[in-house]
Amino acid sequence: MYEALECIALRTVKYNDRYSILAAYSRQAGRVALLVPASATASAARIRALTMPLSRFDCMALTGGHREIFNIKDVRPGVADSAMAGRLPSLAMGPVKSAVAMFAAELLSAIVLEQTADQHMWAFLEQMCSALRGANAVETANFHICLLMRLQYFLGIEPDWSTYRPGSVMDLADGVFRMSPPVHSHFLSPEESSAAFRLSRINTRTWRVFAMSRAARNRILDRILEYYRLHLPSMADLQSISVLRSMFDF
Repeated sequence: MYEALECIALRTVKYNDRYSILAAYSRQAGRVALLVPASATASAARIRALTMPLSRFDCMALTGGHREIFNIKDVRPGVADSAMAGRLPSLAMGPVKSAVAMFAAELLSAIVLEQTADQHMWAFLEQMCSALRGANAVETANFHICLLMRLQYFLGIEPDWSTYRPGSVMDLADGVFRMSPPVHSHFLSPEESSAAFRLSRINTRTWRVFAMSRAARNRILDRILEYYRLHLPSMADLQSISVLRSMFDF
């Protein structure tokens, strides 16, 4: 039977000449795989426009039986995007936000794998998507850093920030701060550790006060992704990261 789903679009991969498979995160069922048309018809183009990376959309999905990929119908903008019905989602209206959304969607597709409902994860992702839609230039530049820092809590891998002391080093493998370096090479210097502790306060209310150069932002991104790879076996190389590295020269 068909079930109403509220979704956030992640990645789309080609399935065959007629269809693609969209990975999405839903309020009702966690991660889902949805079959979307790949043809050149107007209705197929509308569905693709409504399901671009990080777009909020609602649909009816055929979820009965033992299906792993759901057929969908009645695709429409989600509540957060209801004002844009009949036009492209706002995330598709600028190359900068589209590039940031593509990176975030690829990241989430790789690591948010649970196929059960998680209302806290849903609320967090919906808030982040809404924040990106309304972000100014500085906020957009810090979006992926904010997402990675805040997402750690919902994945159960957040470092123990309470162990920080001035001059300590962050042990990336154990997620704690130590007064002397661990025997392995996965740790932050005292300067990097201090910066990481400051970044632990970043959220969509404070992200505009974190001023970073492109080089600094890329260095931070590298170190956060190193931490993710140490704690999440599903974390792979992200193809969209090269575009992100070339952006935001301020």
